[in-house]
Amino acid sequence: MDEWLDEWLARKAEDLEESTVYSYTTTLARLRGILGHIRLQDLAEDDVEEWMKWALREGRVRGGKAGTGLGVASVEMSLARLEEALGRAVARRLVEVNVAREVKVPRNHRKAERRAKTVIPPWNLQEVRAFVDAVMDDRLYAAFLRSLMGLRPAEICVMRWADVDLGGATLTVHRTRTLMGNKVVV
Repeated sequence: MDEWLDEWLARKAEDLEESTVYSYTTTLARLRGILGHIRLQDLAEDDVEEWMKWALREGRVRGGKAGTGLGVASVEMSLARLEEALGRAVARRLVEVNVAREVKVPRNHRKAERRAKTVIPPWNLQEVRAFVDAVMDDRLYAAFLRSLMGLRPAEICVMRWADVDLGGATLTVHRTRTLMGNKVVV
């Protein structure tokens, strides 16, 4: 599996942005520890199913508390990349069937994650005013105001004065900044 995932990703990378390749690499790394040693032709749906259960139960190796379960979105992302890679293996006749095609995160995991998620209400007008007053003398005041407008940090970091039309009161986002490991990509 490791060899096939390397080969598949190398070919796929030709059509992807650098940040997307990084994301795919990280996503596939979650699979490699448990499935990477299995021969591509010997991989079974049960293996993928067992990986999914493990990942939901204790698959976290970095960020948060190691040994706790990954979030549903992370597991689904890894399954989607695996399904895509195995789909290509089927097309190249390396395997007869895509064993990841029918493996899905059970609905009860999605529902439990949604129930456990804390809903944080947005600030009211008083809280916004208090925040603006508190940061008024900060050198990042303009960036803080932009964050209140709904801009993402990656958009604020690369914004230039040319992106702001003071006369028309508009702000245009042309670029973003992405952090990949320790490297910044604009």
